Order: sequence, then structure tokens, then C-alpha cells
Amino acid sequence: MILMSRRAGVSLIEILVVLGILGLLVGLLLPAVQSVRGAAARASCQNNMKQIALALQNYHGTYGHFPPGRPGGGIDPAKHSIVSWMGLILAEMDRGDLSDRTHSALKLAYANPFANPPHIGLATPVKPYTCASDDRLLSPLTDQDGILASYTSYIGVRGGAHEDGVMGIFPPTRIGDITDGTSGTVMLAERPPPATLQAGKWYTWVRPHGVWGNLYGPDENLVALSSLVPGDRCIGEFRFGPGRLDNPCDRYHFWSLHSGGANFAFADGSVRFLSYAAAPLMPALSTRAGGESVAIPE
Repeated sequence: MILMSRRAGVSLIEILVVLGILGLLVGLLLPAVQSVRGAAARASCQNNMKQIALALQNYHGTYGHFPPGRPGGGIDPAKHSIVSWMGLILAEMDRGDLSDRTHSALKLAYANPFANPPHIGLATPVKPYTCASDDRLLSPLTDQDGILASYTSYIGVRGGAHEDGVMGIFPPTRIGDITDGTSGTVMLAERPPPATLQAGKWYTWVRPHGVWGNLYGPDENLVALSSLVPGDRCIGEFRFGPGRLDNPCDRYHFWSLHSGGANFAFADGSVRFLSYAAAPLMPALSTRAGGESVAIPE
């Protein structure tokens, strides 16, 4: 007698049950994966800001002051250049090659940072200047005026309402000017470039003219309670708080692509993540000699 063997099979219902369980597991794991990725991006961003803060301190050690801002009323070639503070600290950022090229470019085209060449830095990404949460910035981008440029996730803190901070000040700030204490004064913050690319070029603070007219920036620095560029139709007041890439008005305040807050670098070189709940403290934290006593939230 010949015995017929029966193959073990899986029914359609069993397959659907297994797929349902797998889908449930993926649904449960996805938020955890996203949370881990977010934490890693935030930590990477903090490392970038730490490197920049140390570069600023090394610049101060060499020149006796932090990088200067643009003098009111124009540019004095003997005291300042069209290159932003990020361009001035390239050597301290271990980008001596790009620093040398920048100095050479200034001799050839002092008044026009958008002439590339010789200003190759305009369209050269510098990785520590970009947050891991914003992969747009890994390559140069072209704005509506046809300018190919590289962008940064960070911006200098100019101060409070009276522009009495650390970065972008002329005459430039010295450590001794920070009487509020270096551990209680922010000098660097996050501010992603908007999708319109109206802000965030790291190489220069100069505003080109074209489609946007004067509606570029702020690029090099930002005050805690920012005011509008004349002619802009955004509605302020602009405070530290959540933003969106598709809202160009968010270029006027500190914010980040991280969840719940943003990273800030202090004048002592430390970097801390502050939640948006700290917005009322930001004007005091942004001044270098306001005499305020601020308890920084952990």
C-alpha cells in the first residue's frame, strides 16, 4: 500500500495574523527609532556647536576679542571684511586651507563676496556649521536670485533689544566685557535656514539684491527679540519658539529642528539644550552686561 504524505501549509488567516502582529511591532518600534535618531542628531549638533564655541575662544586668544561685527554706517577695510564671523574663524575650525583661500579672495574681490571664483567659500559646505537634523545643508543650494551658496544651522547671538551681546558687536567683544559671566551668556544659537533660503549663508553677512531685495537675512547674528527687515510683511514679535522651514518669518527667531527646544552655546564654551519654555529668559541670557541674575533651567 502506498502512503500519501501531506504537506504542512499555512492558511491565509494565519498569514494575515502574522502580518498584523508584524505591523503592530513596527508601529511600536518606529517612535522609539525616531526618538533615538532625534537624540543622536541633537548630540551631533551639540558637538558642532562645542567645536565652534572653542574656535571662537581660540580666536579670542589670538586677537584679544571675539570676531567683530559690521561697523554702523559702512565697512572700514582696515577693521572689518565682508566675510562673516564664521569665515573669520576658519583657521580655528581646522580649515586653514579654506581660510587661506578666503584671504586671497578678499584681495581680489573685497567688495563682492558673491564673486565665485575667487570666493569659493561661498559655495563650500563646512560640516560642523550644519546640524545633522538638516540634510539639505550638506550641499550648496541655489536661491531665487540664482546665488549658489552653502548654509549654516547656527547664528551668532547679538544680544537683547540694545544689541548688547557677544557676537556681531562693533567694537568687538572681549571676555572682560561679559560682566554677567561667561557661563550665563549665550553667544551661539540654532536657526535653520527657511525653505526660501532668505537667510543662513555662512560665508558673508552681505545681502545681495535681486528677487528678494533687502529681505535677506539675518545671516550673521540675531538679537533675542528680533525686529523685521524694513519692507518685510511678517508679523512679530519674534521670540525663541517653535518654527517651520516653510515659514520664512521664522528666520527672525531662534529655533531648531529638534523636538521641544534648541541648542545654545555659552561664552564659556559649554553647550546646553534649552526648551522653548525658557523663552522668557532669552533676553537676559543674551546680554553680556545686563546685570540680570538668571537661573538656567536644566
